Amino acid sequence: TPSELEKLRTTWKQHICNWQQSGQTQAAYCREHELNTHQFYYWKGRFDKPKAGFVKIVVVSAYDAS
Repeated sequence: TPSELEKLRTTWKQHICNWQQSGQTQAAYCREHELNTHQFYYWKGRFDKPKAGFVKIVVVSAYDAS
């Protein structure tokens, strides 16, 4: 169900944030918290992916028209 997926997503997001603040290696954090390292890497990869959207582009002329 969507709510279970959202709980799972929230739990892993919290673990990733806690790991980033811990100063530990990913493997050490996983051992300390009894997490599966493969799942940790999977979720970290999911959160690292950029979201689709628009990017502002500024066009600058390469020559001087004067």
